[in-house]
Formats: sequence, structure tokens, C-alpha cells
Amino acid sequence: CQEVIKFELPVATVDRIVKALEPITLEKFRPMHQKVCIAKSERIVEMRLEEAEARRKAIEEAKEKKKRDIEENKQIMKEMLEEASTMLAAAAKNIDEADDKLKPLLKSERPTEEVAE
Repeated sequence: CQEVIKFELPVATVDRIVKALEPITLEKFRPMHQKVCIAKSERIVEMRLEEAEARRKAIEEAKEKKKRDIEENKQIMKEMLEEASTMLAAAAKNIDEADDKLKPLLKSERPTEEVAE
């Protein structure tokens, strides 16, 4: 069968065709050939559907992975923003403390204006 149609059919399919036409005679050769060609076409369609399903699954898995990566990146960004916000608040507090410590020093260093007599 493989030599004639250049395609390998499952044994069960070939057995089904042979059993349907038994005994195979010269008169039944053409119907057998037609059934084999139909089975070949059906198998090609099945293979294409399997390939399409495999591609669809691969695409779906890639989409899911991308969604997971995006969610993971969102979480990382959220944590980084929270840390940056904490650091900014601490820096602002340090600036205010330094400003409060510096005010008395600035007041004492100002030259007093002498009153002209």
C-alpha cells in the first residue's frame, strides 16, 4: 500500500478496507484503490488537524506564559515603587531634620545690623 500511494495508512484502516471488500478480486481492485485514497485523504486531514491543534496549544501556552510574566513584572514593579516611596519619605524626613538643625545656626551667623548714630 505504501509503495502505491506513497503514504502509510494505519493497519486497522487497511484491515477495515480489505474486510469490506473480501475476497479481493480484479473487479474489486478499483473500489479498493478508491477506498485507500479516501483513507489517505482522511488521514492527511487528521494529521493537519493534529498539527493545527498542537500549534494552537503552543500559542495558548505562550500567551499564558506572557500573562504570568506580565503579572510577575507588575508585582516586582509594585514592590520597587513601594520601596522607592519608603526611601523618598525617609529622605524627606532627613531633609526636614537637617533643615531644623540648620535654622539655629543660620540665625546665629547673620550679621547684626549696626544702628547708625
